[in-house]
Amino acid sequence: MVFLNSEKWNVLARLTVHLRQHRFRLAFGLICIVGSNVFLLATPWVTGSAVDALRESVTRQKLLYYAALIVGLTVLQGVFRFLTRMLIIGVSRDIEYTLRNDLFRHLERLSISFYQKNKTGELMSRATNDLSNVRMLVGPGIMYTANTVVTALFAVVVMLE
Repeated sequence: MVFLNSEKWNVLARLTVHLRQHRFRLAFGLICIVGSNVFLLATPWVTGSAVDALRESVTRQKLLYYAALIVGLTVLQGVFRFLTRMLIIGVSRDIEYTLRNDLFRHLERLSISFYQKNKTGELMSRATNDLSNVRMLVGPGIMYTANTVVTALFAVVVMLE
């Protein structure tokens, strides 16, 4: 069973042209994924340290310190997660917009005979569904794959310590 034949690779290769145009936003989005995961995985470590410290003696100051630290880590994780989504999903929407405009310009140049030979519904379906699928591949596809890989790598590193 072949996942990607040469035709599908050609389509993905053509998509990289658009990805390169947004490489800095994508790179910053990937950096934000790393930041988000750092704060995500730091929270259990801080919680463990808090439990150990509070076993010795419980003071209001210690309790507030660890609570503020955990809330701060959670807020920072949320900020990085928001930036990740804003950047990567934003890139996918920009690419979808560009592709839709390119497709529309191409469709405008086609002859009337082309439209007589092809079903309008099929053309409209391709113009909407296929481009939406490209957006989903570029946005959530890249974001969730990268997040899963980074989380798994960080989790393994933390568990091995």
